[in-house]
Amino acid sequence: MLSSLHATAASLSDIQVSNGDQQARITLSFAVSRSTPFTPQG
Repeated sequence: MLSSLHATAASLSDIQVSNGDQQARITLSFAVSRSTPFTPQG
């Protein structure tokens, strides 16, 4: 599970650079998902 989170973090880093304007939104979303217990998406 942890290895998956690390892979996701790397992917999000690339996405942040590509999107630019949505960088803050993506960063906040990922920070929230990291700081909270696992919850179903949707």
